[in-house]
Amino acid sequence: MKSSLGEGKLAGSFTNPEKRQIEALAEEGLQWVDDNKESTAEEIEAFKQKLTGRYNPIMIRVYEEAGVKPGTEFMV
Repeated sequence: MKSSLGEGKLAGSFTNPEKRQIEALAEEGLQWVDDNKESTAEEIEAFKQKLTGRYNPIMIRVYEEAGVKPGTEFMV
């Protein structure tokens, strides 16, 4: 997630609150993994989906602003 903040075409499209939110989501994810080392694949997937649900709306807006459709590969 954090790497998306510096991707060429996308980097300038993030607002400061979005940057802070992505950094917080990444930290939350890392902390969860650290605290839940014995998790099942299903628990990990459920947590991943929770984070993705909060991350994707930001990325959809950023991709639209950059003129790229979500899911489209492009060179950064």
